[in-house]
Amino acid sequence: MHGQSDYQLGRYGVDMELFHRIMMPQLQVDTAVDLYLIDEVAEIAPWSSQFMAAMDNLLDSDRLVVAIVGMNPRHPYPNEVRERDDVDLWEVEEDNRDQLLSDVVGWIRRLKQ
Repeated sequence: MHGQSDYQLGRYGVDMELFHRIMMPQLQVDTAVDLYLIDEVAEIAPWSSQFMAAMDNLLDSDRLVVAIVGMNPRHPYPNEVRERDDVDLWEVEEDNRDQLLSDVVGWIRRLKQ
């Protein structure tokens, strides 16, 4: 969404009502779903307690979750996710970013065995 919004990601406005309507059903734990891929936990968390609760439910479930949890000094939630005992972390750096996809796919395959 270009234009004015109370929620901005760079130059893009975020329609949080639309986000909740589309995304919240997708973030519900579903036993038919083996793997959840979630982008930008750090950016959305400060704007939505519903999103944080859904993320906690996913992380507490037996489903696999791969999420990008960036740094966000404005909100403690991303650090709370990183500090969980049941979370494996990979830091994306310039010298490892090309290898990371293979590492994550290997991690998923090992856990699915």
